[in-house]
Amino acid sequence: MGIEMKATTDASATTRPCGEAMPAMAAMLVREFMTSASPQEVCSEVRNAARDLHGQIAPESLPEMAYRLVRGRLLRRVRGGDTMTARGA
Repeated sequence: MGIEMKATTDASATTRPCGEAMPAMAAMLVREFMTSASPQEVCSEVRNAARDLHGQIAPESLPEMAYRLVRGRLLRRVRGGDTMTARGA
C-alpha cells in the first residue's frame, strides 16, 4: 500500500509546514495531528525520522517510511501522554 506524496500548490501553512523537507507528507501529518501536536512538534519528528532513516533505506522509500515512523512516534506520544500538548481536550 503506497502513500501518495504529491505536493499541493496551496500556500497555506499546512502545505509546507516543515519547509521543503517532504512537504506533502509533513502536511498530511500536521492535519492528522492538529488537535494533539503543534506543527513544530510534527516538523521536529519529520526531521528526526529523516535523519534516523538516512542511509538505512533506499532514497525512494524515504517519504513513505518516514511517514510511517513519524506517525507511529506521534501516536505513541499522544496515547502515552508524553510531552506533547493536548489540544482540544
